[in-house]
Amino acid sequence: MMGGNKNFYELKHLSDDDCWLVFQKHAFENRNINEHPNLALIGREIVKMCGGLPSAAKALRGLLRHEEREDKWNIILTSKIWNFPGDKCGILPALRLSYNHLPYPLKRCYNYCAIFPKD
Repeated sequence: MMGGNKNFYELKHLSDDDCWLVFQKHAFENRNINEHPNLALIGREIVKMCGGLPSAAKALRGLLRHEEREDKWNIILTSKIWNFPGDKCGILPALRLSYNHLPYPLKRCYNYCAIFPKD
C-alpha cells in the first residue's frame, strides 16, 4: 500500500543510560533527583528490567511519577511479573505492572475500551 521500498532502518534497543534518561525525565518531573538518591538507585535497576525499550520505561515512569516512597518503587522492582516465562522483552511486564497499579475506575474504563475491535 505504501510502496515496496526494501530499504528500512532497524531500531535497536536503547542503552541503559539512554533508557534511564527517558525514565528520569518524567519519573522525577518536579523533584530534584539529588534529593532522592535511593529512588534514583531503584529507578536505575527498574530501567535495566526494561531491556532498553523506551516504551517500557515510559509506562513505568508514569506509574512512579508521583510516588516518593521507596517501598512503592521496590514493589515494582521486585515484582514477580518480571520473571514470567515467555516474556523475553521488557514491554509486556512493564505494561502489566502499569495496568495492575491503575486505580479501579481506570481499569474499568480500559477494559471497556478493549472490547471494541481495532479501527
